[in-house]
Amino acid sequence: MTDALNAKIATYYQARDYYDLAKHASDEADKVRREKERELVDYMIEHQIKKVSLADGTTPILVSATSISVTMDNYEAIREWLRDTVGDDADFLVTIPHKPAILEHVKKRIEQGDAPQDFPDFLKCDTRPALRVDGWKTRTT
Repeated sequence: MTDALNAKIATYYQARDYYDLAKHASDEADKVRREKERELVDYMIEHQIKKVSLADGTTPILVSATSISVTMDNYEAIREWLRDTVGDDADFLVTIPHKPAILEHVKKRIEQGDAPQDFPDFLKCDTRPALRVDGWKTRTT
């Protein structure tokens, strides 16, 4: 290998290491943020504080957050429940193309000889050289 190639690889690895560290730090920061939010919510509930206006112009407000589980596992049960409670489930259903499946279809066609310009313009199909590094997660630094 040439010195220039080794230098390019080294700087790429350095940038990728920095990215991995930043992503990990971001994940950790989000865990801390969620923990501190939970502590603040618990404190506000315990002390019956609905909202508080602060000098910086912000107002933390205790609200109710709702979550539900809608998955392929309970898809039919949800549709049945909607039909029973609302009468029709059409307003609650969204059908969109599945990008990963379409991308795989396009890749296969390109492997079979189609060119990016053979696809409709609205797909904005493009190919470019990219880099995959096998063994990245298990490498020793």
